[in-house]
Amino acid sequence: MNKLSAYTIASNCTDSIDIKDGIDEINEAIQMCIKQNRTVPSYYYVRLEKLETKLKKKQAITNMLKISVTVRITIDLLTLEMAIRFCLFHSTPLTKHNIIRTIKDAIANHGSLITNYPEKWSEDLNSVKQIVVQKAIQDIRQDFNL
Repeated sequence: MNKLSAYTIASNCTDSIDIKDGIDEINEAIQMCIKQNRTVPSYYYVRLEKLETKLKKKQAITNMLKISVTVRITIDLLTLEMAIRFCLFHSTPLTKHNIIRTIKDAIANHGSLITNYPEKWSEDLNSVKQIVVQKAIQDIRQDFNL
């Protein structure tokens, strides 16, 4: 009886071609045993099942639908103000990038609740003085084309 190659072991296969080659090799070995009226070793079937399972998983991953989504939102002045308050409260430098990142993170964590109800950001943010916030808005106005 011929010895099976390393491609018949699922953990040795790195891509679909290796897996298919391993499956073909095991099927040929099984057919050879049947033609020669010999019993088929049980590990042939175990290896075959593992290879078929791995192939199904690889195909499922390959067939997954890949979607890239761009979401555009309009931010009102109150939401911008709350993002600036957040940056000031956490001593984050007031740059356009940091403010946009703050808004994105807030939306990712709280969904549309933040854009629909900006006052829901946090009660702690109210400790930032309104004069400081107004000055920051004036300084950042040009970056946001306001």
